[in-house]
Amino acid sequence: MHRLTVPLADRSYEVVVGNDVLAEVDSLLPSTSRRVAVVTQDGIPEARRPSLTLPSETFLIGQGEGAKSLSTIETL
Repeated sequence: MHRLTVPLADRSYEVVVGNDVLAEVDSLLPSTSRRVAVVTQDGIPEARRPSLTLPSETFLIGQGEGAKSLSTIETL
């Protein structure tokens, strides 16, 4: 597993990549987390979605990069 930082000044964020990272999702969440929202797209197999110990809900968004927008976040 590798952690990469996307450097965007005050909007920087970390991306985690690697084999079977989804199996490690629980350990990557802050200890104060109480629930999880999984945002995915149609066509992503269920097997590629994380199994979580916390309560979670899955939300489907539209296809392609255009669906990854502030408008989509507002809808969620």
